[in-house]
Amino acid sequence: FTNFTNFVDERVLRTMQKRLMRDPRAQMQEFWGNIGLEKPLRQALDEDKLHEGLDWLINWDINAELKSLNAPILSLAGGQDPLLPLDKIKQEWAGVDLIVKEDGGHLLPLNEAEWCAEQIKGFLVKNELEK
Repeated sequence: FTNFTNFVDERVLRTMQKRLMRDPRAQMQEFWGNIGLEKPLRQALDEDKLHEGLDWLINWDINAELKSLNAPILSLAGGQDPLLPLDKIKQEWAGVDLIVKEDGGHLLPLNEAEWCAEQIKGFLVKNELEK
């Protein structure tokens, strides 16, 4: 995405920040369940970084930079992503190479690492970007 608030309302992200302050593990467990992470992560949570990451998602917008970029672009998407609906992804990435794993979810790099790698390799070959 070039601007996350095209997908999730800022109020939702601010609510997540508040819940992180109250009970970070519960907030993350809920989020992980919503995006299809079957085994919740066990490592310690860096609450400050999570809060900072949500701020980043709220404020980040690279639409202008993307439009001015003079390079091939590849976007990978999961057709079953509960957070980033495919119809919105197609609007967001209209005009660039968008490859969809129809049965893929939100965690493509984690759950479909080999598929992602193959798509990236194919993109590099297609655009003669290999060295």
